[in-house]
Amino acid sequence: MLLALSEGVDADDLSAELARSRSAVMRAIVGLQRKLGTDMAGLPGVAREAGLLQVSHKPAA
Repeated sequence: MLLALSEGVDADDLSAELARSRSAVMRAIVGLQRKLGTDMAGLPGVAREAGLLQVSHKPAA
């Protein structure tokens, strides 16, 4: 879920992808925000700092 959010996937698309209701996805997102102490905009950055998301380095073309 964090990876999808960091890539810009919104809650509606995420709920369809996970076959979960939008409210279930939003509850999970709000739970992550509370645990990490941030808002939606800061969630990916804080998750990276906490080691929950790894920064992928793509080779230069």
